[in-house]
Amino acid sequence: MPLQNRCHAGLATSLLLLGSACASSAGMPGDLQIRTTSPAQLLAGAQSAGHGFPAACRAWTLSPSQARQFFALALEQLPQDQHRFDYLPCEITGELQADGQRWQFHINAAGTGRWQHNGSQRHFACTEPACEPLVLMLPEPGNP
Repeated sequence: MPLQNRCHAGLATSLLLLGSACASSAGMPGDLQIRTTSPAQLLAGAQSAGHGFPAACRAWTLSPSQARQFFALALEQLPQDQHRFDYLPCEITGELQADGQRWQFHINAAGTGRWQHNGSQRHFACTEPACEPLVLMLPEPGNP
């Protein structure tokens, strides 16, 4: 194989490996287990979301496997970037276990989520089309 082709092949392999490493580090822990989910809860300000919103919120449900799917598809966000995403006054909460720790989770109807454990928080947003059936509205990042 000529040197130029070997360099291109080596570069392609390096980029592929780097991309795989980055993708796997962004994913959810392999041992993610959803232990409980609650019915959707209307939060303060629910009337401001529109006349039919309270009924839509009450009808929204997620099974433990759907909650796991949401977090598997979502990307972790920096806490300071959460304000860039839409918010709806409706959420499903529950408990999950990941990396040997139990976390309380919240999934907002607008496609964002967070985990809480001993004062720590992790923030997520799912903009993937596959998340659409799991939430009432996909998040659309706005300008800060």
